Amino acid sequence: MGDGSSFPTMRCRGRTAIAALVIAALICAGCGSGSRSTARPTTTQTTASLTTTTRSAPLSAAKLQALVIAPPPPFIQLPDSVLKTGLMEIGNPLSGHIGVGYAQEADFSKAGLGRGWEKFFRASDGAVVDAYVFEFATEGGPTSLVALFQSKVPASYEKFALPSPAGAVGYAGTSPEGRSTLAVALNDGRFLFGFTVGGPPGAHDYRMIIESLVTRQLAALP
Repeated sequence: MGDGSSFPTMRCRGRTAIAALVIAALICAGCGSGSRSTARPTTTQTTASLTTTTRSAPLSAAKLQALVIAPPPPFIQLPDSVLKTGLMEIGNPLSGHIGVGYAQEADFSKAGLGRGWEKFFRASDGAVVDAYVFEFATEGGPTSLVALFQSKVPASYEKFALPSPAGAVGYAGTSPEGRSTLAVALNDGRFLFGFTVGGPPGAHDYRMIIESLVTRQLAALP
């Protein structure tokens, strides 16, 4: 759900932004179990992953759709037609808008995107959750985008440790509109996944929400 901005954004009304927060490392938008890299956003991991592939059969669009974790109530998923979310596949006329704030279609193409899926959720008080999972041809694609994500984090945002995977962090700050915003982008194997959560300050435990989403997403990845 990108619009050309340089940092993850949360869309509430039309695709107006809640400047988002970043996370890093999972870094997969997906990821594999067993041989998981534990998504550490480091130069060493990125270099190693460029020459490593762990899966040969890409997931279908339907499987990716089912893979993306949803937040708990009161968040309700918006129809894909509202913000052009849903299937993310370069060259497919049925694809939504490929982009996640810190990366746009050209970045995903360069990284070797296979396909992905994005979902957007909103609560009645205006709080939002953006969730996505992307699968790439090699592990180098996700790690390069995690690095890009980290490079776009505003200096005012604070880093916080995630319960898992080991060494993974997220970023939290306040948008220009005064809304709380937290974001993460992680890689695991050939997958990249991420979440941006935000809304009225104090309306929800945003950190608990994003930590739970990351943990559940990691567990769900093949």
